[in-house]
Amino acid sequence: MPNKPWVNIYNHIYEDCIVGNTAGLELLKKAIDKALAEGDCQMEDEMESDFISIYSTEDVLPEEKQSKTSKFIGIFIMSLLFIWLVALPTLGIYKLWATL
Repeated sequence: MPNKPWVNIYNHIYEDCIVGNTAGLELLKKAIDKALAEGDCQMEDEMESDFISIYSTEDVLPEEKQSKTSKFIGIFIMSLLFIWLVALPTLGIYKLWATL
């Protein structure tokens, strides 16, 4: 008996990939074509997957908004790293050179 078709979008082994067996990917392709033609496609029990439907929309992809607090924290951390990795060693080398 062949394996049941399967497709995963959120897979911890294959990160940032859509992964599945051949039968599952072929069913996904058919479902995408149906969603493009009709607007949506319910996956039901055709295959094992971590999603249940596919929708086609012309909406703009929403952008993630970064909070002002996280921007401030990022700038603060980068400033500390600059001081620790560049300014302090430069000052130390200068002081050492000045004592010679």
